[in-house]
Formats: sequence, C-alpha cells, structure tokens
Amino acid sequence: MNETLPLLDTATALSRIRGKVDLYRRLLEQAEPHRDGASRLEAAWRRGDWPEVGRIAHRVAGVAASLGAGRLCDVARQLEGEVTAGVPDMALLSRFRRVLDETFDRIDAYLGRGAPGTGSAESWCQVRQTVQMLELAAAQIHVAMRDSSLSVEALMGAFTTMVERLQGLEARIRASGQGEELGQGVHQVSQAMDEALVALQFYDRLAQRLEHVEHGLGYLAELLASPEQVASPPAWHRLQDEIRSRYTTEEERIMFAAVMGGVPVAEAVARYKETVLARTGSSGTAEVELF
Repeated sequence: MNETLPLLDTATALSRIRGKVDLYRRLLEQAEPHRDGASRLEAAWRRGDWPEVGRIAHRVAGVAASLGAGRLCDVARQLEGEVTAGVPDMALLSRFRRVLDETFDRIDAYLGRGAPGTGSAESWCQVRQTVQMLELAAAQIHVAMRDSSLSVEALMGAFTTMVERLQGLEARIRASGQGEELGQGVHQVSQAMDEALVALQFYDRLAQRLEHVEHGLGYLAELLASPEQVASPPAWHRLQDEIRSRYTTEEERIMFAAVMGGVPVAEAVARYKETVLARTGSSGTAEVELF
C-alpha cells in the first residue's frame, strides 16, 4: 500500500467536478454507507465468501476514487486483486480497516461533523436523493473516462511505436533483396496493427459520448435541485436545447427529437440506425448517443 497517497485529496476531486463544492459535499455524504465496509468485508472473509469480499473491495475502491481518497482506493484495489488471485492476506484486511477509518475521520472533519449520526440532519426528500444519485453517476462516469483514457493512450503509443519499427524492418528486408516471404509477413503484421490503431481511435468518440452523458446528468441534477426551475417549462426547454446543441450529426438530432416526442427508446434507436444506413451504408450501431 502506498502510504504517500493522500487520505482525501479534495483539490483533485473538486477539479473533476468543475469546482462544485456543494456537489462534493453531497458525494461525501453519499459515501456514508461504506463506513462499515471493513466490518462487512471481514464478515464475508470469515465465511469464506470470496466473491463478496471482492465485490465490497471493488465498490469501496470506486467510491474512494471518485472522492479523491487515494490511499483507500489503493488498498481496496490491492485487496480486490489478492482475492481475485486467490492469495488473500489478513494483514492487508487490517490495513484496509485502518485506512477506511482514517479516511472517514478526514471526511467527518471536512464536513464539520462529529461522530456518525450526530449533528442536524436534513429532512429526507426524494428529489434530493434523485439529484445525489445523478451527481454520483456523473462523477463515476468522469472517473471511468479518466482511468480508461490513461490505458488507451498508453496502448496507442505502444502500437504506434511497434508499427514504426515494423515498417523500418520491412524496408530493410526489401532493400536487401532477401527474405521476400519474411518481408510479406512483416507487412501483414504492420497492416494488422494499423487497423488496430484505427479501431482504438474510436475510443475518442466513445469518450465524447460519455462526456455528453456526464454533462447531461449534471445539468439535469442542477435543474432538479432548484424548486423554482424544476416546475418551469422554459427551464426544461433550455436543458433540452443545451443537450441537443452538443450533437454533431443530423441523425443524432433526429433520435433526440423522437425520444423527446415520446417515441420508445428502441424505436428511436431504430430510426437512428435507418438514417445512418441511408447516409453511409453502415448500420451505425456504435454511433448511438443519448446525451
């Protein structure tokens, strides 16, 4: 476990959600059910329920990542990895409990509250719960995009380097006038890697779609959180206009209009595919975007 990682990196976490302190505080409050994660994990451990141990560790790691709790995320991922590998370490469970407790102490301090369950509590409200769940979904999407982007960028860099070296090797083989069959084999491998690079580039489009989803959820959460806005038809129209303005193709706008017009999602997607097919000759299965 990396003890140099922060217990709670509020600056980084806030930068991911565009500096929205109120949203961050609500996300911290939403993490409360995970406070007893170590006890639930230990109970599953004693039962020998390793899938449940892995699930608890995975959930805690995901929540910790979205909150900027780097040390907790690190130890939870280590624990999940050891369980998956079939070599769980009881000492790591103890570290998990300690870091979890320290992290929630830091969260309590940030929120200005004492022991769990003390202080004034807001009245339960279904709209507020909805807003919090939407904001949590947006934060999780952001973290998922960030983590996967790092892996994809590294993979694309490795593929690009290998393609360049293969092309150089192929040129030398052909220049030597020897190993024609080997040269053809290298050329085929190079072509296959070029195709893989093109396929990886479609990740950028996926990231754009998820970013649209993140922004759409954020706008919706802000609207629902405002009693004045939530009952205002013009506010809903502005929200829809904002979402629609992010689309870059006519077929996306057609699908949006269909869904907003009450058409079932399956039928709206079918219309989208028909439009793409008419324009490009491709079904456009990978092009669907709702926000």
